[in-house]
Amino acid sequence: MRQLQLLLLGAVLLLLMALTLTVHGEPIKTGHGHHHHHHHKKKHGGLHHNNMVYGFGDPFESNGRWLQDETDQCNCDVIVQKMKKLREKVLTVVSSFDKLLKVQVDLRNIKNMLKNIDLSLTTLGGYVSNSESQIAFLEHQTHTISLLLSRAKAGAVQLITKEILVESLGPVKSSTDAPPLEELTETVYSSCQDRRIVKTGVYKVYVNITKTMYVMCSLDFGQNAWTVIQNRFDGSETFFRPWKHYQQGFGYYGYGEYWLGLENIFTMMSGRDYELLVLMEDFDGKFAYAKYKYFRIDGEKDDYKLAKLHGYVGNAGNSLQDAEGMKFSTYDQDNDKSAENCAQENHGGWWYKACGDSNLNGAYRREYSHDMTGMFWKEFRGLNYSLKRSRIMIRNRKEHYHHHKPHYQHHGYHRIDVEDGEDEEEEDDEIYEPGFEIEF
Repeated sequence: MRQLQLLLLGAVLLLLMALTLTVHGEPIKTGHGHHHHHHHKKKHGGLHHNNMVYGFGDPFESNGRWLQDETDQCNCDVIVQKMKKLREKVLTVVSSFDKLLKVQVDLRNIKNMLKNIDLSLTTLGGYVSNSESQIAFLEHQTHTISLLLSRAKAGAVQLITKEILVESLGPVKSSTDAPPLEELTETVYSSCQDRRIVKTGVYKVYVNITKTMYVMCSLDFGQNAWTVIQNRFDGSETFFRPWKHYQQGFGYYGYGEYWLGLENIFTMMSGRDYELLVLMEDFDGKFAYAKYKYFRIDGEKDDYKLAKLHGYVGNAGNSLQDAEGMKFSTYDQDNDKSAENCAQENHGGWWYKACGDSNLNGAYRREYSHDMTGMFWKEFRGLNYSLKRSRIMIRNRKEHYHHHKPHYQHHGYHRIDVEDGEDEEEEDDEIYEPGFEIEF
């Protein structure tokens, strides 16, 4: 390509030189031509048909004419104009050639860029293939971890409860002769009202003769222990669940949010007389309670009907009384007496009658709600006010014991102890002060 450029440039320069000489009226003379003329003239004796060569003027003369019809005049102006136009065309060609060279350079650069892009795409293809393999491996690992977490979650309650039990057995733990933690035999209590339980915590208790489970036992309200069947305080657990979940229970039975399970509650009560205590708090820090001296639910065949509920005392208002005699309802098992599905409308599970005066298993909202989907207790803050916290607890009326133990505080609770010497009948009339302080 470089040689072609040089040849083209040389040809253009020679053409321009020839044109320049012609325009100035100087014919092209060479030594060969003059010599030939002299020789020719000498050989033929100067007789060339009147200085004619085959009927034409001598082409070697300065005024010789090549064409028969050509005049003596030069017509230089026309030639000059043509030469200028030719020169402009030549310059245009040269300029176009320069542009062509630039385009060629650009094409080479583009070619190199395409090669780099092709190489980059090849490399990227390798990365993508490698990434797909890594993603498949991560999915397998995620599935494995999910299975391990499920198993770990099942054992978490037992591990945490064991730590609480060891902490409760202070004398054993502090004894130098005590075996290490892993050798301790876990204690199973008869119920939360077992005399050995002296402070609030999570304990393993008998539900019936053969079944045991972990429950939260609260000794912070009155002098006798309560079994916590519902605990809500931050909305971390959703309560808009199907029948099966409410039947079996869900959540974390430690200090998290949970529902103990209708079947567990029924089995634990075993047809005996129980008391019910409902604790509530609004977002202004105001506490309220509703206590019922008699509480009982039926079994699965009766859809866990609220068979007995009376003997109300408290300052929250009797907003659960209307539920007596009602079966439990969830969004997939509607047992209420309303034309609507109250569990669906109220986003919860409860003993609804006509979508109810209470909905403590409703959605966790922030104070006021435009509908009846929140945690409400009608006579405390109204149907459209969603409460901050609630706790529902039960205890056996026949197993009230006086522990006569020092006052324990646990997570901000303040127990209301009855003075020594009161009998069990008097304890049935326990009064829970409106200003009691709790932390769920």
